[in-house]
Amino acid sequence: MFRNAFCAVALATLTLLVTAPVAAAPPSLTTWLFAEGSTNGAFGFEQEILIGNPNALPVTVTFELFTQDGQALVPVTRTIAARTRHTEHIRSLVGDRAGIALKLTSALPIVAERTMYWGGGLFRPEVKGYRGRVSDMRGGHSEHGTDDGARTWYFAEGEGKFFNTFISVANPGTSPANVVVSYRDDSGTEVKQAEVVPAHARRTFWPTAVLSARLVSGRAGFSTIVTSDVDVVAERQMYWGDGAPSGIRGGHSAMGVSAPAATWLFAEGIQGSLAPGGDPSFDTFVLLFNPSPAPIDVTVEFFGQAGVKLAQVVRTVKAGARGGVWARELPALTNKAFAIRATATEAFVAERAVYWRGLSEGTATAGANEPARQWGFAEGLQGGFLKYQDDDDDDKRRFNTFFPIYNPGMTPATVTVHFYTEDGDTGVSKTITVPAQSRETVWTLLYDELANRRFATFFSSTEPVVIERVVYWGKGNKAGHASLGIPLPDSLALTPATSAPAAPRLTIREIEPSHGPVTGGTEVELEGAGFGNTELGTQVLFGGVPALRLEVEHDRELKAITPPHALGAVDITIITRGTTLVLPKAFEYVAAGTTGSGSGRGRGSDDTDDSDDDSSTAGTKVEIEPRWGPARGGTLVKVEVDNALGRVIEVGSQVFFGTAAARVVKVEGNEIRVVAPAGVAGKVNVTVVTRGQVVARGTFEYL
Repeated sequence: MFRNAFCAVALATLTLLVTAPVAAAPPSLTTWLFAEGSTNGAFGFEQEILIGNPNALPVTVTFELFTQDGQALVPVTRTIAARTRHTEHIRSLVGDRAGIALKLTSALPIVAERTMYWGGGLFRPEVKGYRGRVSDMRGGHSEHGTDDGARTWYFAEGEGKFFNTFISVANPGTSPANVVVSYRDDSGTEVKQAEVVPAHARRTFWPTAVLSARLVSGRAGFSTIVTSDVDVVAERQMYWGDGAPSGIRGGHSAMGVSAPAATWLFAEGIQGSLAPGGDPSFDTFVLLFNPSPAPIDVTVEFFGQAGVKLAQVVRTVKAGARGGVWARELPALTNKAFAIRATATEAFVAERAVYWRGLSEGTATAGANEPARQWGFAEGLQGGFLKYQDDDDDDKRRFNTFFPIYNPGMTPATVTVHFYTEDGDTGVSKTITVPAQSRETVWTLLYDELANRRFATFFSSTEPVVIERVVYWGKGNKAGHASLGIPLPDSLALTPATSAPAAPRLTIREIEPSHGPVTGGTEVELEGAGFGNTELGTQVLFGGVPALRLEVEHDRELKAITPPHALGAVDITIITRGTTLVLPKAFEYVAAGTTGSGSGRGRGSDDTDDSDDDSSTAGTKVEIEPRWGPARGGTLVKVEVDNALGRVIEVGSQVFFGTAAARVVKVEGNEIRVVAPAGVAGKVNVTVVTRGQVVARGTFEYL
């Protein structure tokens, strides 16, 4: 009974479909197939489809939905504006439903991804005053679709004791599919499941039903081959943990690969913590499946920044079996981020899995077989959003998006990044240089234009590279998902958006309450728009006195604790993103035990007063010593921050010179000492980041 119930709800996410050489077989980009999806409210599942339109023209996209229960659903269409990102909440199309496969079609090239979240509730209706239960978003996974089905799919990752593994198979064709799923444990022993998947439908296979009794904890891994007599789409999802409902805490998913290959490339990998004493600590695994009838030797190489090969190891993988590499086994990878290359003389299948916070959450994806000059992503978001917010939870569910870039070639790559936001033909473009045989990372937190925004991202490079995307959210990176990008043909023209995202106009619509005692301590909610992405780039003053404490709840609400003040009505001043807004007589200080005269205003103002202040350092004094150093790097730099909100630097804080991370030497009070990375002659921003939030900015000049 548990099997049937859980299978019906099980999701699967995709990994990536880069199996044939990218240059020889570019995806069509006009059809996107997904085997996995669910909006089952009993498990707190929510599903979004993200679409990026890189074209200079709008495009109409048709959604066809195939259900687990066989019910036919009417197709729907959406028009996606030029150079923009579109988000479709699948619950609005299908209601509460256990299993959903999906086909998207369009006349022009697009990129499409699916993101899943789960937790104790569902997404919040975007209405004021909602106090119902909201998803705690304890986990999530994301993957893009494939442009075509196949008769064989391979998966290197799988486990049948600690993890609950599922294989979702969708049949987008007009004939039933006779599907056989073969599981190979780490010794090469094979166990099979078979089922007919009707036309325009999906089915879920549960390996635990046939494997659990014969697998031993600690040695319960397996790989999977899905075969069919007609073209199908197959994805794998894995869940684990003690959280309710039904033991789902963490999870990841991946689309299968349709053919083994002799080379697998990964842009993402991380072992330990990137900051001294930082949390969480990460573990990276490389899973290797050998489907051939003879053993093979697989060479796995790990590359860091500036062309440094950090480590190399060779693994012998038995015929029809699985092997792997745990990055913890290699001391040179400790507290490092890296790219990965796995190669052999015979074709095999490789995936990379990353886990953190004591296996509370993780991600997994297959690699690319070849680099490409252009890549696309439909998913990306930075900051906080009302949709995911629970007023009763102090975890603000803020998002941080990263794009690791791996340049496997011998020539430095100049990479241009186009971010297209949801506003329609708006966005921002950036450029980064990735040295040969190196990995670099684009972190959208460092771009103020993307604060509290959702975006699609398209990359164009002078040299072939591999790019992935990683998204974390919640306190201490509570959860996250990752996906390899979509390789794009060189012929697809990628251009900047026509206009930059409009700076959100700072407005206050409501202040609640509008009065409080002279002793201070009143929590005041300010609802409006145009707020910053971080408390420490924003300031609220009552009668010229800074709030005792401030939180940016999400993109539409601030909470501030009033300081003590004399009797009477005072101005509320909000400073954020280079803009100052003054609300005259908006809050009244009253004697303790009284209700006030009502002279404080409960409504806000749309008036703004632009200033030249750096919004990222409002209320903050930053001292950088020395302020210059050689372009080769190596300068010991002290960054001291004086902030009205108190201590903002702590163990685990990071400092970036431009987009390059500095090596942290010492943290003491509100002072951090770092070694400047190499750079290019000229001035760069120095950005201090604590717990995923920008806390201070200054400048440094390379000579």
